[in-house]
Amino acid sequence: MKLNIAVLPGDGIGPEVMNQALKVVRAISEKFGHTLHTETALTGACAIDAVGDPYPEATHELCMRSDAVLYGAIGSPKYDNDPTARVRPEHGLLAMRKKLGLYANIRPVTTFPSLLDRSPLRADLVEGVDFVCVRELTGGLYFGRPQGRSEDGRVAYDTCVYSREEIERIVRLAYGYAMKRRRHLTVVDKANVLATSRLWREVAQEVAQEFPGVETEYMFVDNAAMRLIQWPKSFDVVVTENMFGDILTDEASVISGSLGLLPSASVGLHTSLFEPIHGSYPQAAGRNIANPLAMILSAAMMFEYAFDLPDEGAAIRRAVDASMAAGIVTVAMVAGSEYLGGALTLPQVGLAIGIAMGSFGPVLAVEEFAADLDQAFASAARVFAITDRAPAVADPANPVPLTPGNIVISDVTFAYPTDEDAPAPAPTVLDGVNIRIPAGKRTAIVGASGSGKSTLASLLTRTWDPASGTVTIGGTNVADASLTDLRSTVAYAPQRPYLFNDTLRANLLLAAPDATDEDLESALEAVDLTDWLATEKDGLDTVVGNMGERLSGGQRQRLALARALLRNAPIYVLDEATSQVDPATEERVREGIARVAADSTIVEIAHRISAVRDADLIIVMDAGRVIEMGTYAELRARGGALAALEARETDAQPSA
Repeated sequence: MKLNIAVLPGDGIGPEVMNQALKVVRAISEKFGHTLHTETALTGACAIDAVGDPYPEATHELCMRSDAVLYGAIGSPKYDNDPTARVRPEHGLLAMRKKLGLYANIRPVTTFPSLLDRSPLRADLVEGVDFVCVRELTGGLYFGRPQGRSEDGRVAYDTCVYSREEIERIVRLAYGYAMKRRRHLTVVDKANVLATSRLWREVAQEVAQEFPGVETEYMFVDNAAMRLIQWPKSFDVVVTENMFGDILTDEASVISGSLGLLPSASVGLHTSLFEPIHGSYPQAAGRNIANPLAMILSAAMMFEYAFDLPDEGAAIRRAVDASMAAGIVTVAMVAGSEYLGGALTLPQVGLAIGIAMGSFGPVLAVEEFAADLDQAFASAARVFAITDRAPAVADPANPVPLTPGNIVISDVTFAYPTDEDAPAPAPTVLDGVNIRIPAGKRTAIVGASGSGKSTLASLLTRTWDPASGTVTIGGTNVADASLTDLRSTVAYAPQRPYLFNDTLRANLLLAAPDATDEDLESALEAVDLTDWLATEKDGLDTVVGNMGERLSGGQRQRLALARALLRNAPIYVLDEATSQVDPATEERVREGIARVAADSTIVEIAHRISAVRDADLIIVMDAGRVIEMGTYAELRARGGALAALEARETDAQPSA
């Protein structure tokens, strides 16, 4: 049998335990005559550091075309200790679950006779523990929207959402496991308080009628947490929602005496994923003291669940049981046990671990050098691939001067380029667009997502050139002007600005290298950042972090607006540049922009109709075409597309 496995080592101890698990997978594949193909990809903190995304699209594509995913661990103190981080390793795991349709996490909880004395519970309570937790993975608080924080940071909110369909499929799956085990199912909820839990209980009671041979028990989550400690052997199969399951399974994991012993499987609509339940344990990373057995047992579950190869999974379990019975455990467990028993002093524990680590040093150094060398070559190849690529736009051979004036978009069509071997041509994004934007006025462009608004902005700044038609400023085709001239004429503030891991001052001076501190402070005042700046002890020397990770989304956007205003440009293109700012702050920012750029042309891609009612001209787009144009009063009276957009916006607002 051919086994195609996506390998995602992740962060911390993930690569170390994965390396050991892959040795077992290769040995089992060879023993049973399987053809093994593995491919490794990035996820978690290492993916953020490499490409800015904890679950890159390339990783997702690999997972989709694989038969199974082996997953190590994610997490880094860099993000754990920064509550303001907007991109976190955990976001990648949540995205993976959602995109792969992994709606169920299966966690078996068992004990090992040789480790009964290491459990925090009495041996008589945990001996013979054998139950399975079935946790819903793609709903609840972790995915519910809206979710966020107020602009001043004093209020935070999460939303718990479940549908009947989500509950039914996970409960039905749990009953299937119960039918194969001891025919006892515990449904855990908080139906005495939560509306979602009441729906859980209602649906579970309906599904229970289909399984009369299974004894069903309903239990509040707080009671279940106590029962896990008092009487863990009373459980057979437990099913619960996302957050309750997250907490209860971690609580259950310590029953065995070690977090490093319990595997899990995440199953659903596409490729199944198999991972240990322990975290990245960054304190142990690179020291070769982490227990790999949970990762190895996750590989056993992979053979059983993903490939329907129970003999292969059983062979791995027998080997793990034999190693446990023989007392083959990590040096940290051995030394720690001897310390607790009084046989070793604390310095001796450190010495024992140090000796173990030192013995691996020379070998690891060679291995790590080879890995680093391979990575260096791969990185160099990526760099050269980018530097050798022809730019999407280029300066004309004989540029003509650009004079600010009316912006005219004439018969413009556009489609984003695709790879040469793409199965179909790219869809048209703009289709025969004709717009006249008057100089010195404020023009708003509105429309549903995907209507082509941001693409228009990219043509105005000449990030792309149209496939046909022209974009002119003051009668000059922007393609005939130098890029330097164009970009000194048009200042751009994007929805997702790029900020360097440097100070506020350095990020602002990119737009105006000769600006004084007074100029910088005036620009920050215009975008309502003065009060916040006063709370930062370093003032303009405050470091914003990589991509502005120390700032909120709204602060990053306003910093980008301040940077654009420092350009003192005749034209400003604002692409949903206040989408992450609350309405009250947004109003103050608009007043500041209007004051600083009173004589400039402002082209605003808007996300809220309510914010652009006073624009001189409103352009409504849909499916790459202009469908309405006029003042707010004219379009509102017409009762057409703008009125419909405004109605949907009003309906989406929370009720009092």
